[in-house]
Amino acid sequence: MANVIIPIEHQSAPKDVKVTSADIHAAEEWRRQHRRAPSDLASWEKYDTEMDLPADNPLLQAELRQLEQRDRVERRSGDAMIEELLRQHEESEMVSKGQRWEGQQRWQGRENEEMRLVNILHPYSFLRKLQRAGIDARPEESKYARLWLNSWSKLGRIGVNAWIYKHGRMVAETVTSLQYPYSPEFSIMRFNQYNVPTNERYRGWRTTLLALITADVLTEGEADRAFGPCLGIAGEFYRQQLFNHRRFTLGLDRF
Repeated sequence: MANVIIPIEHQSAPKDVKVTSADIHAAEEWRRQHRRAPSDLASWEKYDTEMDLPADNPLLQAELRQLEQRDRVERRSGDAMIEELLRQHEESEMVSKGQRWEGQQRWQGRENEEMRLVNILHPYSFLRKLQRAGIDARPEESKYARLWLNSWSKLGRIGVNAWIYKHGRMVAETVTSLQYPYSPEFSIMRFNQYNVPTNERYRGWRTTLLALITADVLTEGEADRAFGPCLGIAGEFYRQQLFNHRRFTLGLDRF
């Protein structure tokens, strides 16, 4: 097998590696001085050495310089890319810190999710519990009902409507929503790659109750009568929000 040697003037190299006329003349002179005569060895005896070039070959030296230069350029480029990625990550981390919730770990982890995915209810079951507590809750709109459901669902939610006192009169308004077709007792949150909460993966019916209480559609006593008190670790956030609502209602957090 004959050696295939691309002349150095036709080889590619980084722009800052200069191929001089002296390199070209040295390569031509080396080829004339080291022109090989046909070998007497059999092909299987010269296989391992037929592609070898002496270390003083100008072509080999020029190629080595090119490879070293290319390696330095690629290393500098790689280091710069890594530094830029680290800088972007640090900036994103600083921004996302201000968007995280205090105590958000209560929604994270398998154990926390499992303790929230309990007491699954269909929206009609949610209404029946309210009805048994003496609250006029219906599946369809009525001017006599205190609250009712939308006739349609969207993106896994069904709206909960109620009569709200607004601008001096009572108006029908969508106050909150329930997970459809079934909802757990407590909400499960989604978090993005920066550990920032984004939205609810599942809306818990306790979250719906909380929205109805803070909108003055239901009282805390009516919610407890229909669904019982909210106990346990999973209910800590619900109880905390009710406590804040009581303080606000009493005017303790207005100053």
